[in-house]
Amino acid sequence: MNRCIALLFVSIIVLASVIVSGCTSQSNQTSTSTATAVNQTLNTMVEKLHDMLAESSTAMTAWKVTWIDANSVKVDVAIEQYNASADATTHLNANYTIKRFNTVNDATNYLNSQVSSYKLDSTASPNDSAYSRATGHKPSTYERWIKINENRRDYAEVSSVTQTDNFVISLHETAYTG
Repeated sequence: MNRCIALLFVSIIVLASVIVSGCTSQSNQTSTSTATAVNQTLNTMVEKLHDMLAESSTAMTAWKVTWIDANSVKVDVAIEQYNASADATTHLNANYTIKRFNTVNDATNYLNSQVSSYKLDSTASPNDSAYSRATGHKPSTYERWIKINENRRDYAEVSSVTQTDNFVISLHETAYTG
């Protein structure tokens, strides 16, 4: 498995932990609507996602949070991983959209409307996740669907959609070595 794909799958596992750094340089930008109070569990999940990505990467170079409304948020992340044995740096750009629904059934209906071209990847929730860190428990409902858009030796692009209880996380990742 090449470096790009390996890094993507590691980050997808971290994403699965969401539902979803010892940083030497980090840009932390957050914009929040002042008109509407954001959902506290969703806000805590975003904080825990940041913590988990920072723990698992050598350099998070960008972190931008944009609140869409009280129950949905976009998170854009850039991570660099240096592989000394290959003398190469892998760059990962991840774009998360996390939505909170009123019920698990609403989340399931939304998930089902999004995954027609995806393959079911997992129904077993991870032991440690941003969701479990935010709520104090593992989810009772969990599904992760995945689609590999591009897979070359030095470039990979993967999308996933994951339901964790009444949250749905869409993730698009691009990784390249250079």
